[in-house]
Amino acid sequence: MKNIPLKEAYNALKRRDLFDDNWFRMKCFADGEIDLSEEEAYSLIPIRLVAILEDSMRSQYAEIIDDRRYRKNVADFFTKTGKMDLELLEYLQDDVITLGEYLSYSFSCNKFEDIIYNLKVLLGVNIKSVLKDKMGECYDKDVKTIQKIFKERHELCHESNQTITYTKSMVRDYAEVICRFISNIQEAIYNILNPNEPITYQELEEDATKDLYEYNKELEECNNELDSLVKIINENIENIEYELYNLDFLPSWKEYRKNRAVTDSKQHEDESTQSLVYTLSMVKTTRSLIQELRQEYREVLRKADYTINDSFCKDKSH
Repeated sequence: MKNIPLKEAYNALKRRDLFDDNWFRMKCFADGEIDLSEEEAYSLIPIRLVAILEDSMRSQYAEIIDDRRYRKNVADFFTKTGKMDLELLEYLQDDVITLGEYLSYSFSCNKFEDIIYNLKVLLGVNIKSVLKDKMGECYDKDVKTIQKIFKERHELCHESNQTITYTKSMVRDYAEVICRFISNIQEAIYNILNPNEPITYQELEEDATKDLYEYNKELEECNNELDSLVKIINENIENIEYELYNLDFLPSWKEYRKNRAVTDSKQHEDESTQSLVYTLSMVKTTRSLIQELRQEYREVLRKADYTINDSFCKDKSH
């Protein structure tokens, strides 16, 4: 891990807001949905391809670090790199940058093995094994291609006498591998961060002082935060070049949230516990969506000067 100057991390973060646009065009090119000019296609190889992969991984690192369940995995960071300066504390307090976004630039990303090691440190799981199970036969072949892309990037950046010849077909193949890897690793991390486990007695006992009234109040506050977030996104979505996401899924999500709460509550026998579990499940699912929307629409929210106020909408069980 490196101690990255705050200004350097913040400027890189602003450039990273272009990731969705670059990712969208590259994925459409890889899937054969659009064709790129020769000049634009060759501009992907290999430096820009690695940059897109790196931006994707740093977004994932940030999301993991900002999840309080995994914060302990980087708790010793500041003891190795020194104290937080006052400017960083102000940036964090004013939500100019999250702790995860800042720390994401402290992890090396010069080769494929760096990605696997970083995720192992952050998640505390063998991510390589997870990806192998998920990607099947594609894993070994795709890893070799990604390692090759990193190697060629290094040669072109640091060895001036190197010349590498590419065809447009090769560029498309490389882009397809990068897109497939990003999609699979994003899904794998999402599943780790959001396990589909029912509410247990242990979760209720961790905060046994709460009653149904307090859970209902917390749900109301989270619903208000979600409504505010959705309103801001809808009002400012046109500020980004490519509208990759929309909120048309919300009605079906609300139905899912209700059905999930019913399923969770039925795991318990007495009615009072069922009511608590139902409401707690609604709260947890709502928190999860709020966190996801903040991540997916961070560029939009920054442009709208949206200030996150999650003092009442945090998962206190972790």
